[in-house]
Amino acid sequence: MTSPTGTTRRGLPMRLVVPVFAIALGIFAFVKGFDSPPKPAAAPVVPASATRAGDIAVYGAYVREPASPQTAAAYLVITNVGSKTDTLSSVSSGASATAMLHDVNTSGSTTAAPSNAEQAEGAETMTATPNVPIKPGQTITLKPGAGHIMLEGLIGPIVPGQTVNLLLNFNRAGGVVVVAPVIAIGATPPKY
Repeated sequence: MTSPTGTTRRGLPMRLVVPVFAIALGIFAFVKGFDSPPKPAAAPVVPASATRAGDIAVYGAYVREPASPQTAAAYLVITNVGSKTDTLSSVSSGASATAMLHDVNTSGSTTAAPSNAEQAEGAETMTATPNVPIKPGQTITLKPGAGHIMLEGLIGPIVPGQTVNLLLNFNRAGGVVVVAPVIAIGATPPKY
């Protein structure tokens, strides 16, 4: 209530109430970040050479020359550049009787590589990964020690210089054919 002298009950002059209120509101808005809208997350950057289907980009694919005539491992990178989760539900290749995802960590971190003791004993540490959900903006990297595509029952020899076609089936993006070069044992994987 305003007194006849122009002050509120607590003694603040009426002419200062509005400016003080405006300053307090400005400080509150500044602290809470109301002064600018939130910035959208930056879209993931993928190489121009990536194979794309829908919101999925696949790149950096290669197959390591197999040490065994029966099995080989393929590695690649998958990025979801869209706004909805997609799921890699299966893989196949004409180079092998079966193809299966193994040891894929979908959290975005790397899967621990087998210990030296396990490798020395030849322990089988691979676990099948039935499907791989990929969240918007997420990148899944299959690399030694962090997941791979196991090609089992090779149809013929796989040697450096050849390429292997891989078909990746996603629930939303559909089928993505990736051509993976075969590199020698111990060779540096392709850069992307």
